[in-house]
Amino acid sequence: MLEELIHPALLALKDIVEDAKQPASARVAAARDILDRTGYKPVIQVQGMPSREQVAVWIEEAEAETG
Repeated sequence: MLEELIHPALLALKDIVEDAKQPASARVAAARDILDRTGYKPVIQVQGMPSREQVAVWIEEAEAETG
């Protein structure tokens, strides 16, 4: 049922992008949405937990600083 709305929704976004009368912010938001949904979303880096080795290095550095 919702799949039927995909094509009209993308066409609506396309119309916004191509309409020079639309505010720039709306055109940029529509363009971003199109890009995000077609595989051109920016890479998001997720910072995970530090490795045990990295924690050990931090401990050694802290101990060296405090004597």
